[in-house]
Amino acid sequence: MLCAGIEEEDCVKWTGLYLGGMLSEVEIRETVGNVYCVEKGFGGTPVCKPEQLQTLKMEEFMSRRYEFRFNIMTGAPEYRERNTFCFSFRPITERVMNSIALNAQKEGLQLWDRDVHRYVYSDRLSDYAPLRLSQGIARLGWQGPHPSAGSTYSV
Repeated sequence: MLCAGIEEEDCVKWTGLYLGGMLSEVEIRETVGNVYCVEKGFGGTPVCKPEQLQTLKMEEFMSRRYEFRFNIMTGAPEYRERNTFCFSFRPITERVMNSIALNAQKEGLQLWDRDVHRYVYSDRLSDYAPLRLSQGIARLGWQGPHPSAGSTYSV
């Protein structure tokens, strides 16, 4: 309407005539006013800063494509790709980080290998401690002989 050169007030008047009283003039005026505000560029600026938007996109990409963890025993981060038949975690190397960055760029993200490195070596990854996990399983299992069995030792 604005691109056609029709004034806002004329648009309200002709819309009211066209609809024949199906909508109140207040509803028509609000709707047309909103359309004209959008056309004038109202709300054209993004809510987030570009850096924040890039970080949110990166986190969404990483969590959608990969699963990461930081192995406490080896002191190194590990990964596995989601939606593949590779179920075991593998260590992250420079080649893997470069591949992740290239996959992100293929999807239109401005993600570089230093950004991937920063993400992988941050607190965004959950800690994985296989020793603590095995100790927890051992506690659930056999606890030694029953005290009434007359044993002189305990495990």
